[in-house]
Amino acid sequence: MSYFLWVEDFQTTSGRTEVASTIKNVFGEVLDQDALPPTMAEEVAHFFQQQQCGVFVERTFFDALQFLYTPEKLLKADYIVLDIDLPLASYPNTNHPVYTNYSEILQRYPSEAEFKKVAGYQLYVELVMNLGFPKEHILFCSNHEQYLASIKTAFQEAKISLPKPVPSKHESDRDIIRQWIREHRNNRYVTLRRGIIEGCQLLLDQLSQNSNAIHFHHYFQKGRQTAEELRDDLRNYLETLKTFLPLREPESSANKPMLFKLFARTLAHEWETSANPSQYQGPNSTFYQALGWIMKSTRNWLSHSQILDGLQEEEVAFLFLAAMRAMFNLGNQPETYEKILFRLFQATATTELQQHIKDNLVDSYVMVKEHLLNAVVKVEDAIPFNKMLDNMQSKNVSLPGNYSYLTGLFQMFWHGLSPASLHKITPKPPVTKTVKHTVTFEMNCTFGNQDFGASQPNDFLFQFARHIYQRSFSCVPCTT
Repeated sequence: MSYFLWVEDFQTTSGRTEVASTIKNVFGEVLDQDALPPTMAEEVAHFFQQQQCGVFVERTFFDALQFLYTPEKLLKADYIVLDIDLPLASYPNTNHPVYTNYSEILQRYPSEAEFKKVAGYQLYVELVMNLGFPKEHILFCSNHEQYLASIKTAFQEAKISLPKPVPSKHESDRDIIRQWIREHRNNRYVTLRRGIIEGCQLLLDQLSQNSNAIHFHHYFQKGRQTAEELRDDLRNYLETLKTFLPLREPESSANKPMLFKLFARTLAHEWETSANPSQYQGPNSTFYQALGWIMKSTRNWLSHSQILDGLQEEEVAFLFLAAMRAMFNLGNQPETYEKILFRLFQATATTELQQHIKDNLVDSYVMVKEHLLNAVVKVEDAIPFNKMLDNMQSKNVSLPGNYSYLTGLFQMFWHGLSPASLHKITPKPPVTKTVKHTVTFEMNCTFGNQDFGASQPNDFLFQFARHIYQRSFSCVPCTT
């Protein structure tokens, strides 16, 4: 889910219904089906705020200019839809720093009337030339086709290619506009970036009020670190993460995974300290220990190997969701940023999860156990799932088929909440092969809690579980 800035004056020529039809033609697909768009221009910004669909509205050139030159506001816009003909200002704040820019721009035109006709073009210039905003993230959308000739001339003189398409807001161009909105609203990279920004900002706001937002100190030996002592470091940590991913998506198929790996390294950096997931003994210990081991393993594996190369959007989202829940106090229900990141996953129906989770727990545990015992090099055995993977990784053991340590990180969540209790394991005499020993064994084990929050389906735990389920077990062959 991406966020949009819509610069539109909603001037009407045939009555108030034009406001509602314009909203439907441009952003109709992002609204609730039962939403009734307003008929008055003054109500549009509040309407979109209530819809919580990630659309911000500015109706004059000056207000839009203030938005663009306020960093925390511009960070809210992933894409921008621009009208061409705009009123200049309702009541310009002459004390605002941007008023100087406004006055300088105004002086370039013979009159305010002439400036008004191409005000959207001037915003485009400010965005692309002065603010470095990607031109591919801007759509001109205007009913003032008669002004396009002068704009084309201005673009040619500046040796700038005119963005295409330039549809009208009439119903005839509705499909063109909606397709552009749809494609960009569902862009996976921008959705990931937006979720990270919104999550970091939420937590920064909470940290500015008090240190009760911090949960990370529970992973340290008692008295070693307090929430207040961690506060400044975590504030800097969140500020770094918030601005880490650039708005312009890397074009190279090689550059994006490298960027994601650097982000993951920064995300897991705090876990290189003496933070120990086993140290956590508070409420919901299995949940928080599971998240802690995901992050601790991520940090260790990123530092000593290349096994987490090739990260994709959903995998970065998984790590970010796990890290924020482990390190900060968040409510039982998913936060807005978490709902944004959930869109990167293919959610699983409750019934499917409940029907197959037991078999997937057994199959994944047995597969990892067999591979550990059959490794060419000697690997220390263990009962906890995360420990088996960590022991193999420390010996640089390759995993079978399309199973990977990255998939193992996802499965740490499930095995952390439903840990194996091993009752019996009986190795049989090894069969000597030319390359390695094959160890066969009999194992009797049980798995604990298999509810994963299904009794509270609207809470974060179950929503997280049902969204990562497919990615967690799609690579596990059935052995039962």
